[in-house]
Amino acid sequence: MTNARLILTMNQGITVIPFNISLAVNKSGRQVVCDAVFYPFGQPVTLKTRLHPVAGIETFLLKALSFDFHPLTDFLSMKKGPVLPGTTDWSVEKQTHNIWQVSVSDMIMNRPAGLMIPSAEARILKERRQVTVLAKAGVSHPFFSDLAASGRALVMLDSSGFGVQHVDLTCETRPMEKLTLRHKNITTLLEQPLAALSLQMNGNDIHGNLMVSFSQSRIQDPAREIFSERGSVQSDIHGNRDTGTLTFDLTSQLSRIQMDTPDLGIRVNRMDTAGRVSMDMADKPLSAPRVDLSTELVSGSITLPDKNMAVQGIWAQMPVTYPHVRGTGRFSVEKLMIDNRAVLTGTGGIQRTGKQDIRFDGTFQVPESDAVTIALKGTAGLDPDAYLHVTAQTNRFRVSPYRFGNLVPRLPFQAEYDFDIQVSGSAGWQDHRLTTAADLVVHEGSASMPDQKLSISGIQGRVSFNDLLAPASVPGQTVTIDRIQAGDFMATDAAVRFTLEPGPSLVIENMQLNWAGGQVSTESVRIPSPDRSVTLILYCDRIQLNRLLAQVGGFDAQGEGSLNGRIPVVIKNGEISFDNAFLFSTPGQGGRVVIRNPEKLKAGIPMDSSGFSQLDLAAEALKDFEYVWAKLTFDTQGETLIANMELDGKPGRVLPFVYKKDINSFVRVDARSPGSRFQGIKLDVNLTLPFNQVMTFGNKIRKLLK
Repeated sequence: MTNARLILTMNQGITVIPFNISLAVNKSGRQVVCDAVFYPFGQPVTLKTRLHPVAGIETFLLKALSFDFHPLTDFLSMKKGPVLPGTTDWSVEKQTHNIWQVSVSDMIMNRPAGLMIPSAEARILKERRQVTVLAKAGVSHPFFSDLAASGRALVMLDSSGFGVQHVDLTCETRPMEKLTLRHKNITTLLEQPLAALSLQMNGNDIHGNLMVSFSQSRIQDPAREIFSERGSVQSDIHGNRDTGTLTFDLTSQLSRIQMDTPDLGIRVNRMDTAGRVSMDMADKPLSAPRVDLSTELVSGSITLPDKNMAVQGIWAQMPVTYPHVRGTGRFSVEKLMIDNRAVLTGTGGIQRTGKQDIRFDGTFQVPESDAVTIALKGTAGLDPDAYLHVTAQTNRFRVSPYRFGNLVPRLPFQAEYDFDIQVSGSAGWQDHRLTTAADLVVHEGSASMPDQKLSISGIQGRVSFNDLLAPASVPGQTVTIDRIQAGDFMATDAAVRFTLEPGPSLVIENMQLNWAGGQVSTESVRIPSPDRSVTLILYCDRIQLNRLLAQVGGFDAQGEGSLNGRIPVVIKNGEISFDNAFLFSTPGQGGRVVIRNPEKLKAGIPMDSSGFSQLDLAAEALKDFEYVWAKLTFDTQGETLIANMELDGKPGRVLPFVYKKDINSFVRVDARSPGSRFQGIKLDVNLTLPFNQVMTFGNKIRKLLK
């Protein structure tokens, strides 16, 4: 028979399959031989078979070469399925009285694109109420290495021989050394991968188990590398054919995970995952799976080698859900290390905000004390690259040598300090760049050097840093000090405006303080200078002469009258010196000075020296002296402060001195003499003042700079 036709109708679609067939009956009439060629969708499919009226089919071979399944899937309305076969060679053959074999070779899949099955075959053993299928297949794709798998299916039939009562399926991949997967610019390498599946179906119920394992894995892209040792996934499978539900109750473990980028390192000793993945196979089209997992990270660490920072002892438990992002996890950090010093430890919570994004918050403490708590909030993720943003806020706490002393640089001399402070800060990692910022608020502070009788109290201020790794502050920071005391020297209401620059370098933009009844200010100065010295010019306004003499020279002085001028101060190699400092009274505005211990002027001067009488006269005059003009100059020689005091005026009382022409000088007389009343006199006195405390403080600075 030639040019015959089969007409098929499905879903209101009609297709015609032409065919040619020849039948031959042997002489005994017990065998029929059939040769046929069918042309479904214009493609030849050959059939050769031999039939027996009692034994049935004795031989059977149906095959096609380069057969394109695309027209067939269109006709059967299968175009939207997840798997869509393409062109292949295939055959169906009966090998013995109860063994059939189905073979496929060189199959090019239309979906998934690029997938190819080089060979696949299934041997089917049909017995009265049992069908056994032994199958093996290979798969190749440009994105991964060739895979091979084999399996066995045992199907138990009902008494009719057609209904299925029980199915037992097992399948596993063939052993292989390495499996490489490639996607865009990401390469994944699995060593000694293995996958095994077992399924049992009783009526409509489905039960089974899935196992996947590998000895090592490596994921690489141009920016990072992720490595792990042994990994495994175990899953119990449950399903029902009536409802279409299919669930996977799975557990997985991945050990010794490492991720490295040029400037970031991550280590995780173990990552465990447990939970459920469920699907509704009855949905058309097939819906996305629902995921409800919990992942635990054990013994993790993050390092930034070039920043000398590390986070150690990380533990985290977080939910992994899809399509709805929900659930809250927890985390703990054993140590935050900066410069190999543990500075923080704490715990907190984690909440997923996206597929690869989380939000977290927590409470941290300084390892050695529970007096400091730090509230921390932040976000992190991997979309599109790794990023991290963190903000932190401490409570108010006190810092002293007895609290957090190991966090403060050790000083080379005895010092006491006590600060009531509060700290806030932020850190961010994005685009392979670390940014930091912080605010330090000093609510109240004090410091002292007892051996120098130096104390500073009432310290307050706020310092804002825009970089902590190369410390730098925002310009215009201000610190105020209520009182500075160094022996007899005392200043109040000090205010320092400054900027900390990378280097580090300190720019004092302006400094003001009240001293000796007047005000002292400075111009801008950078510390350190190129020659490691500090040069300050102290601009003095309305300094009270009596207070100046009391604080600098140790005189018991009273009176009124003020001086103005400037005092250049040089600090170099820890030594403090004055260079041509001067103070003078305002023209036309005089004053009065009363020194109750003027004998200090004559200390160490022999009475028989040539200049003693003039110095004795000046000392007596300064017990009560009204001046119309005054000038003081300062210089240092070694550890001695040399001052020159010039006063133009007159004593406020009669002085016990008379003039002797024979010696051309004034001499002291006793009470029997009326003495002399001076109508005008100019005093020019050189003073050697005890400035040892200041000089010794300079030596402390020198030790600190070393």
